Amino acid sequence: MVSFTKSDLALLKETILELIQEAKAQEQQAAVKAENSPLSDDETKQLLKALLQSYRVRQNFSVGDIVQWKPGLKNRRFPAEVTPAIVVEVFNVPVTNPITDHGSPYFQEVLDMKIGVVTDTGNMNTYVVDSARFVTHN
Repeated sequence: MVSFTKSDLALLKETILELIQEAKAQEQQAAVKAENSPLSDDETKQLLKALLQSYRVRQNFSVGDIVQWKPGLKNRRFPAEVTPAIVVEVFNVPVTNPITDHGSPYFQEVLDMKIGVVTDTGNMNTYVVDSARFVTHN
């Protein structure tokens, strides 16, 4: 049988109280963050439905087409939001992103188009992307 001294019990009690206070503070921070969300639950649902509809509308691109991200569907750092890119290649058979991290937004992403973007040095970099996220550049 384990026995505790009064000082051991006091320290244990103090530690438990600190953990409870910390948990409450984290809950309050999460609640404040949720309250500061720019969209209500209904607005979020409407936005999700609109983005899904946009994602499901696919254009048939050809080499040489000038494209840009569809609003709200940009999932990569490059190109920038409305920066024009040129279609370099359209894959007959799409490839699946080889990332194996289930928590990554790129996990099993279908990639079916290669685009070219002009860098700040005037060179062209190419990126393999999901064409469903792109639209003809305005």
